[in-house]
Amino acid sequence: MQPEDITDVILTHLHFDHVGGATYYDTEGKLRLRFPNATHYVQKRQLEWAQKGFEKDRASYLRENIEPLVQSDNLKILDGNQELFDGVEILLSDGHTLAQQTVLISGNDKKLWYAADLIPTTAHVPIPWVMAYDLAPVKTIEEKKKFLKRAVDEHWLVFFEHDPRTCCATIEFTEKGYKAGAPVIL
Repeated sequence: MQPEDITDVILTHLHFDHVGGATYYDTEGKLRLRFPNATHYVQKRQLEWAQKGFEKDRASYLRENIEPLVQSDNLKILDGNQELFDGVEILLSDGHTLAQQTVLISGNDKKLWYAADLIPTTAHVPIPWVMAYDLAPVKTIEEKKKFLKRAVDEHWLVFFEHDPRTCCATIEFTEKGYKAGAPVIL
């Protein structure tokens, strides 16, 4: 598979470590889209936030990662929770950054939740463990409670994008609260 074969890219949010691979400099130094035939999906509030540049997280939004997308015909701006495709649902969270998209994929009686930076590692599963990068840590805690309860109740497999050891695990609820279950290999 080549980058030209990719048809859809869901951008959880526009921090450099989540959108940086969407663009690159070609041999002539011109910025190009990595996936030139793909529709890239981002939330309206996230794009507006990224373009305004607020002091707390301004350094996380790099123009070279965002502007080529904005100037292309490949960016689709979404507004709110929605089913993007059959079996692919966008669920928003605002604690880490405004309108971060998490992705719930359903099929064959199973669900995989891409938690993005709401729960970036298994160490962040316990409710009080949030990141210093979060814009609204109290909101992050509220969102984690809601999503982790669903993950347990609906038997979601959770993908931890920043965890160096565990990419996926189920969530368990114990007398001490939520924790990651045994790692699952995809």
